[in-house]
Amino acid sequence: TLLENVAKQISRIVGAEAAFFLPDERGILAFAHAAPAQAPASGSSAADDWGRGDAERVIAKRVYENGEPAGIGTAVLGESTGYYLPLRTETRVYGVMALRLGERRSAIPAEQLRLIEALGGLTAGALARVKLAEEAKIAQLSAESEKLRTAILDSVSHELRTPLAAMIGSATSLIEGDHLFSSEDRMELLATIRDGALRMNRLANNLLSMARLESGMLKLRKDWCDAEDLI
Repeated sequence: TLLENVAKQISRIVGAEAAFFLPDERGILAFAHAAPAQAPASGSSAADDWGRGDAERVIAKRVYENGEPAGIGTAVLGESTGYYLPLRTETRVYGVMALRLGERRSAIPAEQLRLIEALGGLTAGALARVKLAEEAKIAQLSAESEKLRTAILDSVSHELRTPLAAMIGSATSLIEGDHLFSSEDRMELLATIRDGALRMNRLANNLLSMARLESGMLKLRKDWCDAEDLI
């Protein structure tokens, strides 16, 4: 993945563990990915745990909100064990990249820092494109949903008008010309009114069911099924 490749490159360049923090669907910054500087020893999980601690999350959150680097070599939280770089474009911050420098208390060399910042900028640009693609997909789905909703309303309107017209016509005939119809004719007209009412009742029930589905009142009860039974 993108973050995995960038983390590996950063770890190779600086010789330090790299981690990323990205906002979740609620906009809350959360740990996303980490890559150790080298494979941890058997049974060791220290590298896997770095980035998930409260201290790292607090610093990453500050960097994400302020849009400025923090940690070793900066004027902000310089006593920490890492360097935190906001993944930002010209318009917004998309996340935070963190480097675990450990016992190294000196700032990252300027040449390495420029390369890290360049990779951070490229990563931010890639995240921005992914975000824009997701937003475009959501917009497309919304447009398709609205189109489907319009088609359904048109169909429902037609389905309601047809039995309603038949019912009105039959009832009007019975009221205005009852003496002109035989008993069989009257029964046929009444049957038309009944069938139209039943059809409209089915449509009303379907509309109510759709409303319940959209409101989330109805929940699917998922269960395992034998494939042969399904077939």
